[in-house]
Amino acid sequence: MPAPSSFNDYGPITWVRRTPVYLTTILIVLFTVGMFATVFVETAGTNTLAFAFLPELFWRKHFLWQVATYPLIDRPNFFFLFNLFCFYWFGTDVERYLGRSRFTKLLCILVLTPPVLLSGWWLAGVPGGCEGTDDLTIGFFVAFATLYPNLEFRGWITMKWLAFAGIVLSSMNYLPKHDWLGMSTLLATCLVAFGYIRLLQQGIAMELPAVVTKLFMRRPKFKVVPKPAPGGDVHDSIDPLLDKISKHGLSSLTSREREQLQRARENLLKKQN
Repeated sequence: MPAPSSFNDYGPITWVRRTPVYLTTILIVLFTVGMFATVFVETAGTNTLAFAFLPELFWRKHFLWQVATYPLIDRPNFFFLFNLFCFYWFGTDVERYLGRSRFTKLLCILVLTPPVLLSGWWLAGVPGGCEGTDDLTIGFFVAFATLYPNLEFRGWITMKWLAFAGIVLSSMNYLPKHDWLGMSTLLATCLVAFGYIRLLQQGIAMELPAVVTKLFMRRPKFKVVPKPAPGGDVHDSIDPLLDKISKHGLSSLTSREREQLQRARENLLKKQN
């Protein structure tokens, strides 16, 4: 796997006393704040549709913030606490392994996967939406299992088989409801997480194409440097003359060069005075 640009990319962002603070830790705080905000908004009698991702609102009314806010919409229950625990466990290990920059890329790709897929369904005439962190947590679980496929959980089942069983059971949950949109977003998130890790393990750099990066590069600005005025830089003006004198003698100077040497001498005397 290609090494990141900085060794600090693998470490925590900061420390709070003796507790390391990773990007995953900040995400956990954001998800918790989002859960409380969801409760307050719904308690006030206002729905959260403006913050969940709905393709119709996103594309027709330009609710562009929905891509960033839909993971923050969640309800308090026991499984929410369990979800946060799993996200922190798997997310922190993935962040330590990949480094913060590649972890951020994986996070952005996993967040964008459901909106892109649901937008395709919407264009095909099948409306739907998404909210919460369930698919995101499953995606990082699949990424963790891809990094450590033979790691045993409690000494009796490896992570790759645990991930496979979890995906199958989660998919079966959508069958009685005929929720093909939910199943497709789940499977797409798992596939994207698996593919991202596999590409990195094969040494493929997950960078933007050079054509795209050039669009954001600052173009160099060329400046015309004016010709220095006579006597502006005395040493630069007389160095060639001194070299000529040392090689061929004072008599080799022309009348114009003698005048130039005399002006340089007068300028030096003025600066000394």
